[in-house]
Amino acid sequence: MTASAEGVVKYDPRFEVRPLPLGVQGRIAELNYWRGVLYVNKLIGLGDDGIGYGNISVRVKPTDGLFAITSTQTGHLADLGPEHYAVVTGYDLTGNQLEAYGSFLGPSSEAMTHGALYEDPAIGAVAHAHNTAIWNRAEALGIPATSVDVEYGTPEMAQEMERLLREPRVKEGGILAMLGHKDGIITFGQNLDEAGQIMLEYLHQASPDHWP
Repeated sequence: MTASAEGVVKYDPRFEVRPLPLGVQGRIAELNYWRGVLYVNKLIGLGDDGIGYGNISVRVKPTDGLFAITSTQTGHLADLGPEHYAVVTGYDLTGNQLEAYGSFLGPSSEAMTHGALYEDPAIGAVAHAHNTAIWNRAEALGIPATSVDVEYGTPEMAQEMERLLREPRVKEGGILAMLGHKDGIITFGQNLDEAGQIMLEYLHQASPDHWP
């Protein structure tokens, strides 16, 4: 996979432009807070290659499969508004198709990977960050990992999520390293606080000098 392929949507998107309901906007306010925390800690942002990286999502309601996620090509922005988020309403992991709506841009290129994780009803939030220190020390920190030959945003990556979630230690730990996606780290939990805190805890372990 070349660097130029990073950040490109690889699934077949079915995106409808329409405003986000007030109920969804309430969830996005919480989502935006944690997106800001990850951005400040350079876990989401703009790479040296000029391409944005990282995304975060939250299940809209505990009882449904809808989830709100940062839109594609927003990693470079310090502050996001509701227009920078999309709601995924359906996806076909086998057919590599995804349906979503939002007021501006379509969902992140990693939306299909998030969707695969939300197949587990216990998962309520997912964060995908890039961090060299955590990624390089994944094995030493005991972080489970995807296969090295599986690229981001593909049906194979979604299948990797499903495979790994069948392992108790993966579900308990709430973190994965994406070996085929340089510096890619995914955390997940019952809610945004849990997913976000797991990411920060591993950042502290991998790079203690990061903190003041």
